Amino acid sequence: DLKSANNFWASKLIFSYPLFKGNLSIGGEYSYNHRTDAYSFVASEAVPVTTTDTEINEKSEAAFVEYGHQFGKVYIQAGLRYEHLKNDYYNFGKRDDEVCRNYGDWFPTLVISAPIGKVQTSLSYRCDIDRPAYGNLTSSTIYLNRYAYQSGNPYLKPMYTNSVALNVGYKWMGMSVDYSRIKDATTMWSEPYPGADDPLVCLVHPINTKDDYNQLSFNTYASPTIGCWHPTWYVYLQFQNYKSQCADGSVITLDRPLMQVGWNNTISLPKNWRINADASLLPKGDSGNCRLMTAQGSVNLGVQRDINLRRLGSLTLDLRCNDIFS
Repeated sequence: DLKSANNFWASKLIFSYPLFKGNLSIGGEYSYNHRTDAYSFVASEAVPVTTTDTEINEKSEAAFVEYGHQFGKVYIQAGLRYEHLKNDYYNFGKRDDEVCRNYGDWFPTLVISAPIGKVQTSLSYRCDIDRPAYGNLTSSTIYLNRYAYQSGNPYLKPMYTNSVALNVGYKWMGMSVDYSRIKDATTMWSEPYPGADDPLVCLVHPINTKDDYNQLSFNTYASPTIGCWHPTWYVYLQFQNYKSQCADGSVITLDRPLMQVGWNNTISLPKNWRINADASLLPKGDSGNCRLMTAQGSVNLGVQRDINLRRLGSLTLDLRCNDIFS
């Protein structure tokens, strides 16, 4: 029997000012969340699942400043954000100091954009944080099937990503290159259930990766307009060096390139009718902690019509069939 409840509220305030022929933005955010998880289970000698009752009180404050200015043809925007988070974790009403969090982080951003002839270019840097979902922080253990149970991990850390992106566009063509350095990525881990008599019974729970890893991606596209036909061709290519631990204790590197090729089509017809036909192919490759062992492809078809309701606005009728050959 699992009982969960959330009480969440948040506020945000932003001020913008013209300053030195540029624009300055200053703001702040505040959020509060109270979550409870209670799980009861009739344990057996084969699987000693215990009852849990956890409570999380989390407060988050953030302040940020951002300034943008046009220098001739070059536009520069820089920002800085500070976030402070305090997390109080209680287990059966008792505060667990080892799990409680109290930390602050700085997140800078920078964007530089400028035309080079008829080519539009932009270069950006940013630092992001992806905090664990509350469901992944609980210590409750839930029943999946006779051989699998799932729990959270109150010791889970947030994931940090530092990324640099280059975007180039010319008329109806474009290309982007993204590089990311990822720290403390979250992945699901399976291990024999502690104390279980049956070695086939496993416990699945989230953990942080031990090693940072790099990810480099290339994306090119072409989207011309040929009469009533609007095609889009794209190719996406990704490289990484993700290290994953195996059940026997060995470590493998998931570094097989991942590529996706797609062709999307929209045909505009009289009386606001449109026909869509999309196709994509995803060969074998690695992404994060996943390895795609077989190639995958799909073909999707769709028909839309826009109806003008005058003062009421517009209504779009949309009929789609996805992966028609599956």
